[in-house]
Amino acid sequence: MALSHALLCLLAASCIPASAAELAAHYPLDGGPNASDASGNGHHGVLAGDCAWIEGPFGAALDLSGASGYVDCGTIPELDPRDGLSLAIWCHPRTRRGGLINWSTGGGWVDERLVLAVNTWEGQDQFMACLANGTEVQQLRPLWPLEPGRWTHVTLTLDGRSVRIYRDGLPFLSASQSVRPDIEGVPLRLGFCEGLGHSFFDGLLDEARVYSGALS
Repeated sequence: MALSHALLCLLAASCIPASAAELAAHYPLDGGPNASDASGNGHHGVLAGDCAWIEGPFGAALDLSGASGYVDCGTIPELDPRDGLSLAIWCHPRTRRGGLINWSTGGGWVDERLVLAVNTWEGQDQFMACLANGTEVQQLRPLWPLEPGRWTHVTLTLDGRSVRIYRDGLPFLSASQSVRPDIEGVPLRLGFCEGLGHSFFDGLLDEARVYSGALS
């Protein structure tokens, strides 16, 4: 697993060029009592529920049980989707369920403010993205089926005109952006998404990053 993850790390790092996007929060998920923000911006996350640190290919990784564990990162006031926004995270699911990196306010579609999650509602099995503002929603689904037992790097970028999704550093989807997500006052959570069936992610998460601005 370490070798394949190492190759994917190099791939993901090399295939999404640098841009004017600024790092707003970085969660290495390398152990400790909570999830420290390595960006220097002080957006430290709090572990909740059934979480554990295990040895990963590069230091620790966060093991979430799929029953109750997640990270509450609180609000990030400096993020403004009008200026663009980017999300990136490594995931290693045991089963396909729950949220990866999300801002959500309830169980309805218009509550899925900015979401990367597996939709299991009514027996579905769809890895998807959602943008919503409380009255409108844009669904990007289905994406690819997340493969249990395999590390995958996922990146989402939006700039007000387009939304793009990358798989292991390679372009997967590009679409016109029809909704600007409203995340003001909404906490960022890793491994949990309200609605969409099973809320809690089941597996490992690592190296979550949030950028103010669109990676290109």
